[in-house]
Amino acid sequence: MASRSSRCSPSPRHPEAGPPCSRLKVTTRSAGGRSSPAAAVPPARATTSSAATTRAGNGTAPARFPGWGWACTPSPSSPRVWRRSSWTPWPSPASSCLLAFSWRAIYSNPHMAVKRARLSKRVAKLLGAERVCRVATVGEAGIPHLVPVCHAVIGDRVYFGSGDDARKVLNLRANPHVTVTVDLYAEDWSQIKGVMVQGSAKLVRRGPAFVRARKRLYAKYPQYPREAALSTADSVIVEVTPTHVFTWGLD
Repeated sequence: MASRSSRCSPSPRHPEAGPPCSRLKVTTRSAGGRSSPAAAVPPARATTSSAATTRAGNGTAPARFPGWGWACTPSPSSPRVWRRSSWTPWPSPASSCLLAFSWRAIYSNPHMAVKRARLSKRVAKLLGAERVCRVATVGEAGIPHLVPVCHAVIGDRVYFGSGDDARKVLNLRANPHVTVTVDLYAEDWSQIKGVMVQGSAKLVRRGPAFVRARKRLYAKYPQYPREAALSTADSVIVEVTPTHVFTWGLD
């Protein structure tokens, strides 16, 4: 059996490339089932210089997290200008990731009860079909941890297996908030698609839920039992219940 460090870490890795923020339209769905357009994806590094503040048009400093309440739009003088977005009540995907990483600023109690957001058929199909997703967690030290994992979708929940001493599992014991992302990159950036699920994680150690999720993972990945078998002796299955769902390119 392969060591835990080698579990579900495919290669080559997905290229880290992002489209111009003016090309992407993001749709969000909350636990209440409400969906709305969100701000375009901002550049990875947003400036907070006085020039950027002036271009924002209202003389106030940009938001603490890039993209929160801001949209990047073309301008005659500059190809990318930050302007306050008044039409969207939701953060952009980039700012949502940062906020998820900074969970202490959002949740005073990481074990608080969560509301559930349902996955649409299109989102569930995309999540279930992709071979790899990225999972972001944060531990007590506040350090973000991001890894690729092999996953399965059952109903409205996302499942993946792990060794019970893996860093992501240790993080989830301290802080159950988790973000799961899949994306389909294309050189034609108008064809880029993706889903980001923010949710609450439950560690399943044994019982019918463990057996059912393991069976689905083994069916999706025939090499799983041979390469990284999941045993109740040293493994857990993580069950992710969505609370917010963000999509782009699926409209």
